[in-house]
Amino acid sequence: MMTVTHLITGSLGTALILQSAEPAVLLVGAIAALFPDIDISTSPIGRIFPPVSHFLEKRFPHRSATHSLLASGLLGVISYAICWKFSVGWEYVHALNIGYFFGWFLDCFTKSGVEAFYPVSVRCVCPGNRNLRFSTASPQEYWLIAILAAIAIWVFQINSEGGLMSAFNRAIAAPSGVEELYNQKGGTNLIVANVDGVFAIDRTPVKGDFPIVATDGQGFILLGVNGEIYKVGNDPDSNIIPHRITAKVEGTAVIQVENVNFIDEDLTKLSKYRDKQAYLSGSVSIDDPESAIAPQHPREWKAIEISGSTATLNNAPIGQVASVLGDQYLSGSVSVRSIYVR
Repeated sequence: MMTVTHLITGSLGTALILQSAEPAVLLVGAIAALFPDIDISTSPIGRIFPPVSHFLEKRFPHRSATHSLLASGLLGVISYAICWKFSVGWEYVHALNIGYFFGWFLDCFTKSGVEAFYPVSVRCVCPGNRNLRFSTASPQEYWLIAILAAIAIWVFQINSEGGLMSAFNRAIAAPSGVEELYNQKGGTNLIVANVDGVFAIDRTPVKGDFPIVATDGQGFILLGVNGEIYKVGNDPDSNIIPHRITAKVEGTAVIQVENVNFIDEDLTKLSKYRDKQAYLSGSVSIDDPESAIAPQHPREWKAIEISGSTATLNNAPIGQVASVLGDQYLSGSVSVRSIYVR
């Protein structure tokens, strides 16, 4: 098999098993797929490590010892021992072993096959009909490359959006698919939910794309087109009841969560968040509760609630907080979740 075939197969096998779209991890899997051919000095990896390849070439037939379960087993023992000893990232060691296995297993489909059960010299070949096996750089191999590349692109795309299970859940519009995608990508990306449902208060249809601000109970806090805040889900306090809900990744984002303490202070401490998407959660006491009137929109999420001299914030947009509590002196602590979309 050609070098490009091994590279694609190693990265594809790694992506399928690890459900990863991390470029560094896939690169390790791709390069590892070349290492079984270190037993011949004319291979790309053999040219990089000539002393090793010449040593192996003189002692073992091509596609024998290095193309076997024994070699994969030894590599696994050594690599995982090193990983445990030196705290190397486990995902890279997984990729190394997966790529190496797929690298030599691919050669089972060549004319000569491999000695998969070395030191037993019987060659493992597939399929049994020799005429159906691959020859290096043959038209059949180029077709194989095209098919593998197409599958790899599809798998990488699925993995970048949370993996196969997330894709399946999104395909059937299951809320668990949105939750899984948000849990995996919500810390570094903007996640947008596509909702088809009804408003809980009057069963008016609602349909559209809404950026996810945060989770709440079994639902999600969403941002409307004009800055409205909604909760979608089946919890009793949800504003939108979904019939179908899916999600997608839309760009990278920097998301920070900070605690801000107030000791009889105004909102000046939050001025650095004014130009960002910032959402406040927590409870603070206010000095003039009679002048603080929380907005009451039946269809929208109650992001701010006033009870006596206490203001409770639950993913309240900073603009809304400023309009309600802008003249107040606060005491207490709030958590500020800021989202900056790149």
